[in-house]
Amino acid sequence: MTTVGGSWRAVLGWVTVGLVWLLVALGAIVNASGSGAGCGTAWPTCLGAWTPPPRLAADLEWAHRMGALVVTAFLAAGAGAVWRTGDAAGRRLAGVVGGVWVAQVGLGALTVATGLPPVVVAAHDLGALALLVAALAIAFYLRPHRVARPAESPRAWLWTTAGALAAAVLLGSYTAHLGQACDGLATCATVLGWSGGGAQPGLAHGLAVGVAFGAAVQAWRKSPRSPAGWRRWLGAASAMLALEALVGGTVLATALAPVLLGVHEVLGVTTAALAAAAALAATWRPAAE
Repeated sequence: MTTVGGSWRAVLGWVTVGLVWLLVALGAIVNASGSGAGCGTAWPTCLGAWTPPPRLAADLEWAHRMGALVVTAFLAAGAGAVWRTGDAAGRRLAGVVGGVWVAQVGLGALTVATGLPPVVVAAHDLGALALLVAALAIAFYLRPHRVARPAESPRAWLWTTAGALAAAVLLGSYTAHLGQACDGLATCATVLGWSGGGAQPGLAHGLAVGVAFGAAVQAWRKSPRSPAGWRRWLGAASAMLALEALVGGTVLATALAPVLLGVHEVLGVTTAALAAAAALAATWRPAAE
């Protein structure tokens, strides 16, 4: 069991989660508004200056970068608090958080320097999800907890759900930046022929969501009497997935309307993060349980 004294640490963890989510939402606004290139190919400056001229695209991109600085400070504080717990698991987690942050900063710089190619933008979106999950891991770790025994919770199914949804985020982002490839929510225009630039990742995106749904159902079935902690998170993820599917269908019907694309992106990342939270809640159980 790991015991962490001081309620401020728990507050720090959840404040960090909220700030990372807001940064993800701002990033989605940047993408949806076409402001990803608002600062040109300059990084970390914007249009070659530390105070960019007042242009909407530049302002949004610069606000996203400044928000990233704030998130960095909170992630560092949270990782430091985890490190100071003194156990090996906490230090490994702190190291993983640092690695995720370095990778995401590098992907952000690469995205700008290479002119926003779809594969790099998609990887950057996946990195945003990884940062959100890292913040959630900090929040769950900074509470008295114990590692659950495998028989106590369906950890494998929950992590499968989260992993499949992460794959859906990556494939969905890549598909969106290639352009519309499917003509309906459950079918793809080129299922039989597998032709077209975005058809394959678009269909794979749908399949990943299907795998996540199946794994979530298995999680519910395998542990009908386990404590409700992870169930609340998975219930929230399931509701969010239904909303995401509704918005996804609307996106297809409106030929990838930019505003809806941004909403769909935020919902996708949020759904995957909630599924990861369910897995974390099932892995690190409250010490009182």
